[in-house]
Parts: sequence; C-alpha cells; structure tokens
Amino acid sequence: MRVLTAYEFETLADRNNFIVVYPDGVGRYWNACRKRAGQASPTDDTGFMRALIKRFRTSYGISASHVFVMGFSNGGQMAYRLALEAPEEIGGIAAVAANLPTPGDSSCTETERPVAVMIVNGTADPSNPYAGGRLGGLGFGNRGQVRSSIETATYFSRLAGYNGLPNIVRYPERDGGADTWVERATWDAAQLPEVSLYTVHGGGHTIPQGKYKLRRILGPTAADIDCMEEVWQFFVRQMRKGTGTGL
Repeated sequence: MRVLTAYEFETLADRNNFIVVYPDGVGRYWNACRKRAGQASPTDDTGFMRALIKRFRTSYGISASHVFVMGFSNGGQMAYRLALEAPEEIGGIAAVAANLPTPGDSSCTETERPVAVMIVNGTADPSNPYAGGRLGGLGFGNRGQVRSSIETATYFSRLAGYNGLPNIVRYPERDGGADTWVERATWDAAQLPEVSLYTVHGGGHTIPQGKYKLRRILGPTAADIDCMEEVWQFFVRQMRKGTGTGL
C-alpha cells in the first residue's frame, strides 16, 4: 500500500499531524465479506482491527471518532466489513476498486448503523465490475457476485438517512487525455455522515493518481484526481461535522 499510494499518506501525515498504520492480513489477504473468497481457516480480521484500534487509543490517546480506514481491492472489501460490522469503531471508510457483495454472496453481519463512506471505482475495472456482477477475472476465477457501484453507494446513503438524489460534480481534466475523467456523486447534510461515489470513467483496477501506475492488465490509472488527497479531505470533512459513530 505504501508503494501503491506513492508514500503520499506519510507526506500527508507529516503535514497534518495524524498517524498512518499499514496492517497486514494473513497471507497478504483480508477475510472480508465475500463467501466465495473466504480462507480455508478464516481469521477474525474484524477482531484484529478492533484490537489494533484499541491499542492505538490506549498507547497514543487518539480520538475515538477520528479513526478512519482506507482500502484498495481486497482491502476495500475489508473496509466495507468494518463499516458493516464495526461502525462504532470508526469515523468513516474509503474503499477503492471495491463494491459490496450481493446479499447472497455476503457473510457479514450488518449492523445497519450509518457511517461515512467514500467509494472510488473505475468503469473499466476488469476485476471489480463497476456495474456489478461476477467478481474476479485476471486469472482469479469466480469470487462471487458484487453489487454495482451505485447500488453500493445507495446502500450506505440510505443507512445515513438520505432519500433524495446526490449532488453531481465533474472534475477538471488534469492528466492531459480524454480517455479518463472523474465525477463525484455526493449525499451530504449537516447532521448526517457523507456518502460519496467517485466514478472514474475509463479507469481500471487502480488508485487514481499521477505518481505510480499499476500494471496495464489492471486497466488505466487515471491522474485526473489525487486519490489520497481526496481521501484525506473526505476524512477531514467527517471530523469537522462530528458525525462519526466512534464511541
């Protein structure tokens, strides 16, 4: 994750005085909500995250409602698991290149508590289909079915208490090519957690930014937004609003 994000979270942490943690899953894998991608001996990764958060609260005195989680791909799936099963531990999540599993392919227990959620998905993602459907590809086989990106965002927006349509903003062209562009759909109100879906048109199974590009097989890496800066600003907005569900 440090390489994939071009070490930018560390730069942001130095500049804004927050702690960055890079947890490791067992075998470089997170036991998220997808039934068909489960491990032979599933680990309690939700419990691991709870313990890790408790340690940092105890050792460093961090604010209980200022714990945020960002994950990419399987890490994004793990972020969803925390949003579904442990929303009281976090102020919000950012999931990149990940959609929620369909109800029939989900093993998570949903608390149905509101939480701030930012989603960043590409329409040309060969592994996590933007429009929903079979998860996998790239030689990984069938890993179950996922909801579409808009269905995923709508699930969390309904939990947060929104009933209307989101506000749509298109970002200016930044990477010099018309093959990718970004728009953001946002549900936001003063007393409710924000839910935002960043649609990276033409983007692949990648993290949008201009400093590090993943392999071509994963699709284009858009540089029209700096994903890490967007994630940080999203978390800042939640802290200012004070709508996090952390105890």
